[in-house]
Amino acid sequence: MYPPVTTAEQISVGNLERYVEENYSEKSQKLYLAVLKSIRVYGGGYLTPSEIDGKYIAGFRTHLSDRLSPGSISQYLRSLRSLLNSYLGPEYRPAIKEAFAGVGSKNESDTRHITPADFRKIKDTTALSTHPALEKARRIFILSTLLGGIDIEELPAALSAIETNGRSTLRTGVSISVPSQALSVIRHFKEEFGVSISQCLSTLADDSYPKCLDAIGATLSLRHPLLPKSSADVWVALARTAGVPATVIASAVNNSDVAILRYSEADESISADDIQEVYYAVANTIENSTNHWYGARCFTTAPTEIKERLLLAKAKLGIEPDDVYIPFSGDSAGTEGCDKVMQPMLFFRATVTRARDIKRHLGSNAYVYSYRTGEKSPAIISDTEMMTFMLLARVGADTLKLYFPKAGDNPPGLEINDTVIITDGNFSGHVGIIEKAGSDSFRVIVRITGISAVVTAEVPKKFLRGVGDNA
Repeated sequence: MYPPVTTAEQISVGNLERYVEENYSEKSQKLYLAVLKSIRVYGGGYLTPSEIDGKYIAGFRTHLSDRLSPGSISQYLRSLRSLLNSYLGPEYRPAIKEAFAGVGSKNESDTRHITPADFRKIKDTTALSTHPALEKARRIFILSTLLGGIDIEELPAALSAIETNGRSTLRTGVSISVPSQALSVIRHFKEEFGVSISQCLSTLADDSYPKCLDAIGATLSLRHPLLPKSSADVWVALARTAGVPATVIASAVNNSDVAILRYSEADESISADDIQEVYYAVANTIENSTNHWYGARCFTTAPTEIKERLLLAKAKLGIEPDDVYIPFSGDSAGTEGCDKVMQPMLFFRATVTRARDIKRHLGSNAYVYSYRTGEKSPAIISDTEMMTFMLLARVGADTLKLYFPKAGDNPPGLEINDTVIITDGNFSGHVGIIEKAGSDSFRVIVRITGISAVVTAEVPKKFLRGVGDNA
């Protein structure tokens, strides 16, 4: 290993700029001067050669990551390396080579990764429908991506946890609620192929999955090889697209063999909620052409008036009457019991892009619940949560009892605040929390994650099963 450059002589960034202007073409100057401008912001007006080591370059890379794409970062680093080699001369090249050891050439490193555009081609293709083995591998790759680029060896354990409570534990120990897009992949896999993904994985030979991915890449004419690790690379790229900072991505990515971890460490101060939001944001980026539900809290303007404003802007926002839902008729604050349950709210359905437009359109008239990280984009409500909420709000506790027979079975061993899944009746498959226990039923509370929206209903004890530790 070569030591850092040993001279203590400082290099003026201004001198480097003049060197560029005197020795490079007008076309090349623009890039090199942009790099030096970033150096000024990162480290000041001087470079000390003895400080140009791997740590310095890693820090500069992280500095660039908040505003540049991986490809542009690679280009900046290659340009800086070339400039220093030229300016300092042969004496310093071994040390510079060591400092830039993690930076590839123009045709390698970051440029070899499968891109988000490649992933969209993989996700949307129908060309593999006549090749069951490749189609199964494609679905597994998509699931791996949605789970943060999880390694194929770690996937069976993750699937077992997901089946138990819909959650997965990441490499850092953080537990997240799995995005609905991932649950959909799992469900559709079994419906179409007659076996679960876990069963499929158990029959794969060690090299079957990589070979299938390679064949998929060749079939779809991808520019670079499709590898098992490509799912992690794509997930990182999608997180960047969503505006997530590098430190948060490093804390959230679910694969230890990914480039970002070479220059950005996981930050223990980043909360589990922030990491959860990254997973939702990436999943939403993948499904950005799909309509989702969003929630807005109304302040001085009534929900009905907000709805009218949205429909008046129908041509601009693309919203239809059926795309707007108000939980309670009239003034929600004046509805009996409503003020104890939730604030005046309105829900709307739109694509990710349209949701951002609607948020801007509403302005201060309503607060659209949003993710706290990245670009503060509107927070998606899962279809399962929204359907349950709408049904309970519409039916009401008194009417709900009519849908269920009298339960004569012995009550399950459940307690207040236990999480339960409803196993029969109109609400089969939905999850809630026990709020109050009766003689033959429980009052179950259903929340929309991250939003102050709650409804409750009576459910017979025989139709409830505990989730996770309460099972």
